[in-house]
Amino acid sequence: MPNIHLIPNDYILRKHPDVSWQKWVQMVWNDIEWPIVILLSLTSLTLGTIGFMQYQVPGGIQNSHWDSLYESLQLFSLQGYFYPGLSIPVSLQIARFLSPALAAYTLVQAFMVVFKEQLELFRLVRTTDHFIVCGLGQKGLLLTKDIRKVGQEVVVIEQDGNNPHLEICRELGAIVIIGNARDSRVLLKAGARQAKHLIAVCGNDATNVEIAKQTEMLTQGKNGKSLACAIHIADPYLWTILREREFAKEQTSTIRVEMFNVNDIGARVLLDNTFDVYNTNQHPHLLIIGMGRLAEYLIIHAAREWCVQNEKVERRIKITIVDPSANDRLSNLKVRFPILTQTCEFSLQEQSINWPELDEIIFPLDIDKQIPVTNTYICFEDSNFGLHTGFTLLQYLEDQNKELMISLTEDSGLAAFLRETKSPQFKNLTAFGLMESTCKIGLLDDGTHETLAKIIHEDYVRRERQKGTDIKNNPSMARWDELSEELKESNRRQADHIGIKLAAIGCGIKPWREYGKEKFIFKPEQIFQMAKMEHERWCEEKKREDWKYGEKKDNIKKLHPDLVEWDNIADIEKAKDVETVKLIPGLLARAGFQIYRIEK
Repeated sequence: MPNIHLIPNDYILRKHPDVSWQKWVQMVWNDIEWPIVILLSLTSLTLGTIGFMQYQVPGGIQNSHWDSLYESLQLFSLQGYFYPGLSIPVSLQIARFLSPALAAYTLVQAFMVVFKEQLELFRLVRTTDHFIVCGLGQKGLLLTKDIRKVGQEVVVIEQDGNNPHLEICRELGAIVIIGNARDSRVLLKAGARQAKHLIAVCGNDATNVEIAKQTEMLTQGKNGKSLACAIHIADPYLWTILREREFAKEQTSTIRVEMFNVNDIGARVLLDNTFDVYNTNQHPHLLIIGMGRLAEYLIIHAAREWCVQNEKVERRIKITIVDPSANDRLSNLKVRFPILTQTCEFSLQEQSINWPELDEIIFPLDIDKQIPVTNTYICFEDSNFGLHTGFTLLQYLEDQNKELMISLTEDSGLAAFLRETKSPQFKNLTAFGLMESTCKIGLLDDGTHETLAKIIHEDYVRRERQKGTDIKNNPSMARWDELSEELKESNRRQADHIGIKLAAIGCGIKPWREYGKEKFIFKPEQIFQMAKMEHERWCEEKKREDWKYGEKKDNIKKLHPDLVEWDNIADIEKAKDVETVKLIPGLLARAGFQIYRIEK
């Protein structure tokens, strides 16, 4: 195994491509400031003591050592006395100016430390439409960096005043508040009512949920745009339950709560970049080493994606899992997600994975040679062990020229190391820094409702293209990132209303677990009822935006011919709402959800 020289964590943490040389000087000075101040103070005290011993006062009396030390100390408080006309030794001249200067510098720095939070709060008076990050662990720090990179204002709330990340956030220009984010007074201090996005990434799931509840209470009656609130839920069971309840409750006008999980986001990002479900000439075969939470989400999302893209699942995804508890973990996963039984064919290798025995375990692996491995994912929490496994697999699969993906959760600097290395022997080895790749503000917007809103927009664009319409004739066909905030919000409201329409016909929404539920079929009367509800929702939305009825559509004057009762609109417009309703099961499946009938 080749020697790997890792970059120190502190260097990785502090290095930022946008930091100027002046900022680097400031950072270096912060590290050496107080040792230099202490050294200069001792030097000044010594020079003053020597100077007072040499200083000849009237009457020829010479100061003792202790008297000289005492008078030298008094120089720091400007209390030293010098007789007019008497010669002052050079050492004393230096000390009588240096000592009070050092005292003044220390006093100013102490003042800045004591009143730093108050000075930062003063900045908040004029701060609006900012981000609030609650919790300053690794996720909080990476999110703060990402937000500041695009020039957005950030307020960080952290309970631990000794957190080493606090100073880094201040250097990035973030406002820091020391306090408990569950406290409504702290949230108010952070400007929760004026903020546009709040992110809760504390180490405890219950804390993050409580922060969202407190924020919702504080924003009641707020005017203007709703506050986007993203909360991290680490526990997969709690995350599943909360996501089921998301659609049961209509989003309020003041806050939009989205839940996210770094393993779920990471799995989706990994599959988007590596798993080609459209390649019909290649039978997918995933090799997963290490059955952790990321591996579970990889399996779930791969199965769902295979179902969505293949109407008839005639071939199952081949998945080989290497983990000492593979059978137990997979059995539990199949109970929670029966879709895996119909879409995946599993091969389990339950060897005990220990570092000294790794070579002996990897090489004898019973991997189906008739269905070659198409994707390899190494999912260990121990980054060094993951790298060792990757290097061993490179030798095992070198004749197949397959790319190996290693998930590194502890130190994203290792991912950067592998990306930057030019060695040809590592060309098929790619590292995926889980935290660094998922803790991005753009990905946090991919919560339940936001993801569904994007999918609704993508489907709308697809249908418009099928009609022969292009973006020149219909600006609403722009990519999501280029879409106006007004049109984005319209898609979000449509996504928010899906749960309400389904509840009206006795149906609910939950995470997609069962095979075939992506093809849920509504009864004709249910389709008609929901289409009417969708039209009424759209009319209410337009009226809130000051649109009015007009015989011809006019975007400038905000006139629209369809702003009438359901019975009065043309059949062709009714057909559009009917088509929208029929697409709901497929849209939900693409977002990872299924429809179920509520038993009465």
